[in-house]
Amino acid sequence: EEEAAPQKGALETAMEASIAQSDASNALAEAADALAEEEQKLAEQLGMDSVEELEQALDAMAGIDTDGGEIDTSDVREARVRSAYLDWCKEYGKTADESR
Repeated sequence: EEEAAPQKGALETAMEASIAQSDASNALAEAADALAEEEQKLAEQLGMDSVEELEQALDAMAGIDTDGGEIDTSDVREARVRSAYLDWCKEYGKTADESR
């Protein structure tokens, strides 16, 4: 007949859980530190002074302004359309209508 393993007490179980949680927390902290170092290296490789500058550049590429809102690109679009219109006028010998 096999002898049953002794049951753990509540205190022992809580201590093991606490140790496991502490180990996991330490591992997460180490990973976060390593990520921060890699982000800083990347920013420097791209010629930026800080990770914050890198994040702002990435946000701008995604259309996100520094305040978290959407970047207003309507004036950029208008400039592109106007440039295309002026090129068309030049190509076809037309006079640009300033009201357009």
